[in-house]
Amino acid sequence: MKSLKAILCLVLILSLSIYLVGCSPKNMVKDIIGDELGIDIDDDGNVEIKDDDGNVVFGNAEWEKDTMHGLKAPKAKLEGSIISDDGAVYTFAEMSEKDAKAYIEIIKDEGFIYNTFEMDETNFTGANEEGLIISFYFDKETGTGSVISSKGEIPSSDSINSGTVFDTEGVKWDSSIVGGIPDPGTTITSFSTEYGAVYYSFENLDDYEQYVDEIKDCGFTVDESEVVLDDFYMYTAYNNEGDDITFAVSDTGSALNYSNKE
Repeated sequence: MKSLKAILCLVLILSLSIYLVGCSPKNMVKDIIGDELGIDIDDDGNVEIKDDDGNVVFGNAEWEKDTMHGLKAPKAKLEGSIISDDGAVYTFAEMSEKDAKAYIEIIKDEGFIYNTFEMDETNFTGANEEGLIISFYFDKETGTGSVISSKGEIPSSDSINSGTVFDTEGVKWDSSIVGGIPDPGTTITSFSTEYGAVYYSFENLDDYEQYVDEIKDCGFTVDESEVVLDDFYMYTAYNNEGDDITFAVSDTGSALNYSNKE
């Protein structure tokens, strides 16, 4: 199939040409690219481009659940789409931040919880157990965004609820995923979890030695090790179940890495 970039350029040329000279859309496209691709334009102005590798449709803003892996439409004004045999892109407007956050939860509830990526609570990508992928992007300032469906590889079973979160607005400490270790009580600056490993970075503590004692109280005292330098401290240990922890402090911040024995 022709590259998406080339097709988008073609549509832009088509739109400008129609606006400037009033030419027939179908004839204009054929004049540009010849008969290499099959062109079809319906009464609503949707453009379908066909070649030997598949089809691409531009313009249809009516939500098609089949092309979006069964996901329902967002609570917003649909503005346009690009639909191919391999996936789809829908653009939307007039969505509230509250509805954007709620829609991400809907995506998760539909099973797209493998190999996830999250940013700013309003941008999310995740796969389901079949390797189908949904990506959701939202701009808080304009209320616009897009929903994208695509296909990937079937994820491993241990990648469920695994992924990365950047720009950690709204991210809270979860002791249940780090062996019971308590909240350090400072601002979290980054977070990720993948394949049983969990990583938190956060602003420095007033007393990191007290926090090390709290880590030890959670059972992380097996094969313990400490490194102390001028501007750096690191504590590593296992618990009786074989889970391991690394806690590090530097002049730029603190970090805790937990790995499940599995």
